[in-house]
This record gives sequence, structure tokens and C-alpha cells, in this order.
Amino acid sequence: MESDTNPIIAELQMFTMLPMAEHQKRYYNQMLADAKPVQCTPLAELFSKEELAEIRRVIRPRKHQCYNNALKFAESLPDMIKYVEGFGWNGLCKVEHAFNRIGNVYVDITWDMVLGHDVTKEAYVSLIEDNAENVLRNVAEYDNITGDYYRRKYIESLGGIHEVGKMLDDQAVKALNKKDGTVSDAI
Repeated sequence: MESDTNPIIAELQMFTMLPMAEHQKRYYNQMLADAKPVQCTPLAELFSKEELAEIRRVIRPRKHQCYNNALKFAESLPDMIKYVEGFGWNGLCKVEHAFNRIGNVYVDITWDMVLGHDVTKEAYVSLIEDNAENVLRNVAEYDNITGDYYRRKYIESLGGIHEVGKMLDDQAVKALNKKDGTVSDAI
């Protein structure tokens, strides 16, 4: 699916045009810059029935657990499988989603193996791709909560949460000091 026809890219482009606080605009612009439209391949094209049964047995992918499913899959073959965070298109709108990359091929263990979607007909966007070890280290820093890896790495790129807090405080003060007294541009 080409980027100009990818509904996720179109939605991200729309978000960058909405009126919003400067820090939000920067975040969406960075997200759009990082967004890479990708196409997933069915697992059955890469693995035998026996291998798929073993993946199901070892990973035990579950509904509504895409971050855990993708991370466990990446952990299972760390030299081969990367963890990918981005978006999937559910037919109505983009949803935050995690899936995997094996070499140059993208796969979605959750939507393919658990939900039975034809992943070749789904739209995907990759925002960040990393190995399981780095993702696990990040998860451990955040009370073992999976997901949100992209946002956390974005905040780190700004100097960490304390710097982001200072930036937001500065924006709130500027908004409060506006002549009309509104705070619409604050957080």
C-alpha cells in the first residue's frame, strides 16, 4: 500500500493541521516524519504448520495483547525478529499497535494468528523498530508496562520527562500571560 493511499498516513497528516499546542504539533510532525507505511505478510507464508503450532504454544498470543504478543515473539528469536510499534488500521480508524519484522518482512502475530485477519488487506505504519532487549529494558524502567515505547523514546529525545515538564510549564505560563487571558494553548 503506497503512503499516499495509506489511511493512517492521511489521518496523521490531518492531525498535524489541527489547532493544538505547539508541543503536540511537534509530536505529531515527528510522528509523521517517522511513519513508514508497511505491508504485513501472513505468518503461514513464512512458517510451516508445525512451526506455527510451536509459535502458538510458546508465545500464546492473546486478544488485546498486541504489545505483549509482539514483544514475546521478538524475544523468542532475538537475532531474527524485531519489535515494531506503530499503527494498524481497523477499518474505521488507526489504532496503536505492535507487530514484528523478520528480516525485511513484517508480520502481525495478533491480527493474523489470534484474530484471523487477512493482514495483506490491512494498512500498517511502523514508527519505531527495535530489538527485544532494548524494549524490555525500557519496559522495566516503566513499571513493566508494555506499549508506549515510541512515545517514551520521543520524550527521551527531548531530554527526558523533566525537560518535557519544564517545556509544558513554560507554555502554560506563556498562555496565561496572553492578553485575552485564555489558556487554550496550554497543555
